[in-house]
Amino acid sequence: MSQAEEGEKRKYIRFEQAEGILVKLVFNSPDSGVDKTVPGLIVNESLGGCKLVVVSREVVKENQNCLVTFSDFKLTPVKARISWTKAIENNLQLVGLDYLVN
Repeated sequence: MSQAEEGEKRKYIRFEQAEGILVKLVFNSPDSGVDKTVPGLIVNESLGGCKLVVVSREVVKENQNCLVTFSDFKLTPVKARISWTKAIENNLQLVGLDYLVN
C-alpha cells in the first residue's frame, strides 16, 4: 500500500481553501456571565471538523463545547466540540474540532 493510500483513512476529505482562515473559539462561561474567546488559525478543514493552531495562556481542554466564528464573515458560526489537543510550546496548541451539526 502506498503512503498516499495509508494516509487516506480519514472520514472526510480536506478543504485546502480553508487553510489560513482566522477563527475565534467562543466559550460560554455561565459562572461569570462573560464569554471567553480564544483566537486560532485553521491548519486544515474537512466536512466534519478542523485542525487549528490556537494562542491561549489557558489550556483548551478536550470535550469542551464552543462556538467557532470565522474571519470570513460569509461563513456562519458553527458549534463544535474539542476532540483533541496537543501543546506545541508555551501559549500555542494544536486543537482538533468536531463540528456539531444537526
